[in-house]
Amino acid sequence: VHYIVADFLQTQLPMQHLVTLLYPFLSTYALLQWGLPMRHYKPRRLLRRAVESVQPGGYLCVVNQTRAEFARLQTLLADLPVRMVREVSFASELVPYAEKTAERVGSIWHKPGI
Repeated sequence: VHYIVADFLQTQLPMQHLVTLLYPFLSTYALLQWGLPMRHYKPRRLLRRAVESVQPGGYLCVVNQTRAEFARLQTLLADLPVRMVREVSFASELVPYAEKTAERVGSIWHKPGI
């Protein structure tokens, strides 16, 4: 496993077997709650780039903060060449703020092979 800290939209990487997005900003609300400027709000571009980075036969794994954000993810990925193969709750009772994790959702998307 290799971790690269860089602007994903600007960095040229080889195609990957697996691309993971943890809590991507798919709504302006989330972006503004983190205090980030609107110029960083590019959900369509981010997801298109993520799917393009997955090699045919590979996977995209996404974890969302809320069900609403997960619904937005599904809408944004609908026109891209991936299909959801799994959805799972990321709620956790192991943290003192467990109630805040109730809506967290993870999903795995497959990019068909050639």
